[in-house]
Amino acid sequence: SNQTPQRSVYAELCRSLRDDYTMVGNASKNGATCFQLNKTGIALDCNGNWIVGNDSSGARGVRASSLNNVSVRECFVKDFTRGIEFFKVNNGVLVNNTVLSNTDGMFLSQSSGVSASDNVLKNNDNYGITLSASQANVSYNKALNNSVAVIQTENTNFTTIAFNLVDGNKYEGILVYNYSSFNNVSYNTINNNTNYGITFSKYASNN
Repeated sequence: SNQTPQRSVYAELCRSLRDDYTMVGNASKNGATCFQLNKTGIALDCNGNWIVGNDSSGARGVRASSLNNVSVRECFVKDFTRGIEFFKVNNGVLVNNTVLSNTDGMFLSQSSGVSASDNVLKNNDNYGITLSASQANVSYNKALNNSVAVIQTENTNFTTIAFNLVDGNKYEGILVYNYSSFNNVSYNTINNNTNYGITFSKYASNN
């Protein structure tokens, strides 16, 4: 369901994961990370369930750190500092997630070979997807009513941003800056963003 559940229907416990996991109900967590992925090669399938925080500083809905070949799919993630975070993840997959009303939606840092597709990023306070010193394929996503839909910063190179719907964002639709080079930004549908649809700035080159 696209409606945030009532507090009485949170059946799942947040946890640290070392094996593949499929949610069977909704989960909530106040003041901390809900699901921490702790083993290479595992998959979290939220199965259309919700992960809900309370906007506490530093909390993540889902976080993976220093892993290879992990995936997060079919999650509804709301009210965290970062909805889903990949830090030093290689060959990760983020697919069919709805990430809304967080400070930042998806945050990729020092990661490579990540595929983010068919996600909805909506009403996040800062950025729908942040790519910091990361290489990824960001395609077929919907980024709606964030401050900035997709931001590339801090040496993010050789990334593809394509076939995304970028609509109604408060500032830029797609922002590429700070030594980000050799990126392919193409075939996106960009409407109704307040400042610019696409901005390249501050030493961004060869894009």
